[in-house]
Amino acid sequence: STKWKILFKTKENSQFDVNSPAFEKFFKSAYKTTNIKEVQELIQHNSYDMIISDISLDAFYGGIELKEMIEKDPSLTIFALLTPRDSDKLLALSEMGINAFELIPEQLDLALEEISKFNPHKKSLIIEIIPWSTQAL
Repeated sequence: STKWKILFKTKENSQFDVNSPAFEKFFKSAYKTTNIKEVQELIQHNSYDMIISDISLDAFYGGIELKEMIEKDPSLTIFALLTPRDSDKLLALSEMGINAFELIPEQLDLALEEISKFNPHKKSLIIEIIPWSTQAL
């Protein structure tokens, strides 16, 4: 199966493990940054199959950043990662044409594996809530 080139945007104090080996396992390459300005420059000068954005710490402003990105370039395939406390943002993200995964931090590898199976050039939309239980916490 094809491996995709991704850009991963996160925050410095994210609960998701940015150094997870799943990035190398499931993707051709994964460039990681915490800087939105760098994201914009990288998109302008490079070609990525997908952008994965961790908006778990600030889903509201993270959603605004993603909206601006998709407005500038509607051909972008973007995945937003958010936690269950922001499940009310899922519909708004989908209406903007942004794929979304609701998950707890321990499920990052699972989400990355699911995202890696997605063909970004087919333009379907995914909204997935990865089941979890409080027993796993």
